[in-house]
Amino acid sequence: MQKKVIALAVAGLMSGAAFAQSNVTISGRVDMSYIHTSANGNGTAADTTSGIDSGHYTGSRIAFDGEEALGNGLKAIFHLEYGIGADTAAGPAGARQQYIGLSGNMGTVMAGRQNTASDDMDDALGATDLSPRFLLTNNSLALNTSTKWNNSVRYVSPELLGGLTASAMYSFAPKATDSTAYNATSACVVTPTNTCQNDQERGYGIGLAYAAGPLSAALYYDRVSEVANTFANANGIDAKTLSMMGRYDFGMVALMGTYERAAQDSNIAGVSPKHKLWTVGATMPVGANGLARAIYGKIKANDYNATDVGSDKGTGWGLGYEYNLSKRTMAYAQYGRATGDDNLAVGTGTTAGTLINNTTATGTSGRDSFSGYMVGMIHRF
Repeated sequence: MQKKVIALAVAGLMSGAAFAQSNVTISGRVDMSYIHTSANGNGTAADTTSGIDSGHYTGSRIAFDGEEALGNGLKAIFHLEYGIGADTAAGPAGARQQYIGLSGNMGTVMAGRQNTASDDMDDALGATDLSPRFLLTNNSLALNTSTKWNNSVRYVSPELLGGLTASAMYSFAPKATDSTAYNATSACVVTPTNTCQNDQERGYGIGLAYAAGPLSAALYYDRVSEVANTFANANGIDAKTLSMMGRYDFGMVALMGTYERAAQDSNIAGVSPKHKLWTVGATMPVGANGLARAIYGKIKANDYNATDVGSDKGTGWGLGYEYNLSKRTMAYAQYGRATGDDNLAVGTGTTAGTLINNTTATGTSGRDSFSGYMVGMIHRF
C-alpha cells in the first residue's frame, strides 16, 4: 500500500523554538460495487434491492497514523480512522477507531475507541457482508456487544514465543449508547446484600494469537457486564463470546476454520440466549494476480426469543474471486446465500449501507432465505 507521509513541525508560539517532529501517515481505501440482494420469507418475496453502494466488501475509510520517538525504544502513537459513505453525499460515516498510546519493548498500550480482538480476526480472514460469518448472525441473538468498544484501554504484547502474542482489553462503556456516569435513579436497587448496582456497562477481553510460517491461529474471549435489554433483570446481565480461528497455507490452497460461541444471561423463564457458529473455507491462487474463495458456515441459536423457546438452525455459503489490477487496485466478484429456520433472521449483519440492510427475511414458519451478489473494485492509498 502506497502511503503519503507528511512531516509536521510545530513551532513555539513565543520563543520560536521547534519541538520534535511527528510523522503522520495518511492511508485508506475506497470500495465501490454494484450489489443485488433478495430475501424471501417462507417462499414469498420479501425484499429485493440493487444499486451502487460503498463498503460491502471491505469498509471504505480514511486513516491518519502518527508516531514520535521518545527515546529508549519508546514512542508515542495515535490512530484516527473514519468510515466513508463514498456513494452518497453523506461524506464521513463516523469513527471506526480513535486512539492514542505508547509502544515499546514491553508492548503497546492504547486508549480510545478500538477494535476488539475478534474484529481483528474477522479482518484477517477477509470476512465480507455476504460471507456466512455475517449473514447468519444478524438478529440471531440479542447480544449488546460490539466489534468496536468505546472508552477502552487495550494492551498488545510483543512477540512472546516464536510468533505468539497476547492481548487484553477493558472498556468502561463499550457501546455508543452507554453512559460512563452512575445513574442512581434507574440502577440503585435493593439486592440480597442491600447494595446499589451501577448501570454502567463494562467490557473485558483477552486473546492469544499465533502466526509463524504457513500457520496462524487465534483464541479470544470477550465479556460485557451490566447489559440492558429485553432479557435483562434489574441488576443487569452478562454477555459472553468465545471466538477461535485457524489457517494453514499449503501453497496451492489455504484452509481455514472458525468457531464462535456466544451466550447471554436472562431473567425470562426458559430463555437462555446463545448461539454456536462455525465456518470452514479455502482460498486458492489463480494465476499470478487472482485469488478464488469458498466458504461454508452453520449456526445453531437457542432460546433467543421468548416466544420461540427452543433452537433454530441456519446455513450459509459463499464464492468469491479477486483480481489484482495493480499493487493498490483490486477487482472482485462475490456471491453469498443463507437460509434459516422460521425465527432465525438471515441477512446482512452490518450497517455499511442501506441496500442490503433492508433485505432481512423473517417468517412465522418454514425457512427464510437471503442471497446476494456484488461486483466491484477497491483502491487502497
